[in-house]
Amino acid sequence: MLENYHYLLVQFYDGESHLCQLFKTIDDIAIELSVHRSTIYNNYDKKLNHFVIKKNKLLYYIKKL
Repeated sequence: MLENYHYLLVQFYDGESHLCQLFKTIDDIAIELSVHRSTIYNNYDKKLNHFVIKKNKLLYYIKKL
């Protein structure tokens, strides 16, 4: 079942507390965050090898599995 998912979305809130969700595509994540897909692609961090987005004072990490 896990092999059907390709991306992990981690939402940080209250400092170190976090929530993780699995998604099949970047488009699904863009819909969940209410952002355009290009916004996600433009926020790729080469040092960390994942996407980093700040929205509504929340920090999101998107990692390809």
